[in-house]
Amino acid sequence: MRLLGLLLWAVTLAFAGDSGVAQKKIGSAPLFFIEYTPGRYLIRVPGTAAVFMQAGMEFGAGGSTVRVTFPGANSAVALQGVDPMGPANFLLGQDPRQWRTGLPTHQKLRYRNLYRGIDLIYSGSGGHLKSEFRVAPDAHPADIQMEYSADLAIDASGRLHSGELIEDAPAIYQDAPSGRVKVAGRYRLLNPHTAGFEVDAYDPALPLVIDPVISYATYLGGTGLGAVTGVAVDSGGNLYAAGWTEALDFPIVVAEQAANAGVVDAFVVKMDPAGNALIYATYIGGKGDDRAAAIAVNASGQAYVTGSTASVNFPLAVPVRATLGGSKTAFVLKLNAAGNTLLYSTYLGGTNYDLGTAIAVDAAGSAYIAGDTQSTNFPVMGGVQTTFGGGTDAFVTKLTTIGAYVYSTYLGGTANEHAGGIGVDASGNAYVAGGTYSTNFPVVGGIQTSNHGGQDAFIAKLSPSGAALLYSTYLGGSGTGTPEQANGIAVDASGNAYVTGVTNSPDFPVTSGAFQASFNGVSDAFVTKINPAGSAGIYSTFLGGSDFDWGYGIGIDSGGNAYVAGYTSSEDFPQINAVQEAFGGLYDAFISELNPAGNTLLFSSYFGGSGSDVANAVAVSTNGNVFLGGQTSSLDLPLVGPIQSANNGGSIGWLARLGVTAPPPQIPAAVSVTPSSGSGNTVTFTAQYTDTGRAGHRVVAGQYRGVHRDSLLCEL
Repeated sequence: MRLLGLLLWAVTLAFAGDSGVAQKKIGSAPLFFIEYTPGRYLIRVPGTAAVFMQAGMEFGAGGSTVRVTFPGANSAVALQGVDPMGPANFLLGQDPRQWRTGLPTHQKLRYRNLYRGIDLIYSGSGGHLKSEFRVAPDAHPADIQMEYSADLAIDASGRLHSGELIEDAPAIYQDAPSGRVKVAGRYRLLNPHTAGFEVDAYDPALPLVIDPVISYATYLGGTGLGAVTGVAVDSGGNLYAAGWTEALDFPIVVAEQAANAGVVDAFVVKMDPAGNALIYATYIGGKGDDRAAAIAVNASGQAYVTGSTASVNFPLAVPVRATLGGSKTAFVLKLNAAGNTLLYSTYLGGTNYDLGTAIAVDAAGSAYIAGDTQSTNFPVMGGVQTTFGGGTDAFVTKLTTIGAYVYSTYLGGTANEHAGGIGVDASGNAYVAGGTYSTNFPVVGGIQTSNHGGQDAFIAKLSPSGAALLYSTYLGGSGTGTPEQANGIAVDASGNAYVTGVTNSPDFPVTSGAFQASFNGVSDAFVTKINPAGSAGIYSTFLGGSDFDWGYGIGIDSGGNAYVAGYTSSEDFPQINAVQEAFGGLYDAFISELNPAGNTLLFSSYFGGSGSDVANAVAVSTNGNVFLGGQTSSLDLPLVGPIQSANNGGSIGWLARLGVTAPPPQIPAAVSVTPSSGSGNTVTFTAQYTDTGRAGHRVVAGQYRGVHRDSLLCEL
């Protein structure tokens, strides 16, 4: 979320009769503005073409044109393209001398200082054109005037009509210390052709933020069961996801393994920053049951994956163990940046039952793996606990960048443990979170030294060599029903650990002033922040409604805000500035953002359809965008620009990006003009345009048509 001035409101534009057309015509094609002559920009969205000039704009469709100007506006207003993309090419007739290539394109347009302290920004969203006015603290929204060439009317829903052009009712927001506040406002007619805005009382001293939006959301799977179990994001905004699938027709691109080798295979995918395409997608597995549980990525875009396999022929590369040990064995692999070569891949385990459940990567490329083992001969070396404790133990293993052991250790008592998450700090300290039934779990200087009942969560910090526990603590209350379990952990630059999971204990340890101090349902999610020494909880809070709520994943941004993802069956789960305010079905995924003090919920929303929807993992980029992955049985999951628009598998994976910042440009220079073609990640935009030869211009209706996997044709 970004501070953008005092007032901001967004308006979506369409032409009458075009509702529902957007997704059918444009699918997931990116929208962009073409600077076809200096200072003039063209965009084409389904049913509407528009031209933007310094003096105003024209919207045209089906022979109808509506012109918009701004009386009293700044005569020196700067019209600028924002967020550059790749070039566009115009082919005018059959004479190559009339062809125009290399025209700049942008994701947004800005009328800077249209009125004093007021900017107007246009963007494309979901196949529609969207406008936003941004009003600085010392500016006046009453200054805005919009003059249309056709008569104006305001309907009962507050929408503005000008001929066939329809603009949605404005939405206006401010941020207050207590959270986001919606400001009432509406269109007002100044005369039959001119409209302005009427804004109710607001605080002129407070800044505003853009309302969060789902910038993409898609199914991911084939015609079999599957799930996304882990997500990661690189510095360029590319999303990496791992999971498992039964499908033989999973969408495969540039694969290391192109076919499903068994009943269930793991998969690894990489999606571009705009969410428009899979850069690569590959199966990983043998003839048995293979499931990825977690993924991490290094600065070079190499993906690290862990999970479990029952395949005797699991694909290996320079393994530290070359044979399947027990009925299931953990695996760890490192995939090159192109997604088509295993840099290393190995079994990890003993001769009983072993699962890899979590993975993290440090700046040097070393991998930290956490999981569960029932093997008394699990490979241990240099670790803090060399002997098996009993039942099921957690384990922690560190591998070098080429897949060799640094250390490997058990972590557990005489009962059962489960490792839910792992994180690493800049010094190489590993932070592990999970759950334990043991009353003798190894505790070192913890904030809670004993098990309070049944299964408690645990948090442990290991030294870089793995030879010492820097701290280790229980975390839980006296509940004995649904186990208390930590499922995710993240670490900030100062070494504070952020943990999420589930509790059924009304006496779960919460801190004074926490966002939610009381237990609210059958089970609640929890969020706890622990200081670097492990000696105190900076905050600890419940998070939930009156039914079942589970926290599964957690991420943090550079400001210390925590983003928690999971699932809920509570119809009263707390909602703040939601992208989906209503509970959708049996279970809905949720995403919630807590401030650094843990006393304010900045954002919280359901995400789901009419079936069961779970968020298994979350990742946060450096610019504050949030990436989610999970599993859904809904046939009506709310999708935005999907690369896969249907659930054909019954219960399959999904991916979504939630944020307010535009993805970085990823489209390099065009590689050809005609015939339309491309390769790799290049997108060539080839347009045909009819110029009347008269002064000015004519807007010509048309639509995008795919002519190649990496190319589009704009038929105007």
